[in-house]
Amino acid sequence: MQANYSIWLEKSGYSHNTISGYQSEIRRVEEHYGNLDQHYDQDGFRQLAETFAYSRSDAREGRPNPTRLQIDGDIYTNLASYRRAMASYAKFRKTRVQAFTA
Repeated sequence: MQANYSIWLEKSGYSHNTISGYQSEIRRVEEHYGNLDQHYDQDGFRQLAETFAYSRSDAREGRPNPTRLQIDGDIYTNLASYRRAMASYAKFRKTRVQAFTA
């Protein structure tokens, strides 16, 4: 995770709690899947997003957690939170690229 991600989140209007949560979730994903910047550069998180896909139907059918993360509590809700954090990081990366190419 790039150091200026938290600055970008703050300037984008995210609350302190959201910033803290996203950073924590991104760090945890990196602990289990490696550097997110490499994943983003490889395919824009496509494969990683597929790994974190988990629907309400999956939850109703009792499907197991598809990720390497240990999740205590509701799998659907937790993975949705991780997906939001990764989507935010992807937006951060895309914004940075556009800033350099504009």
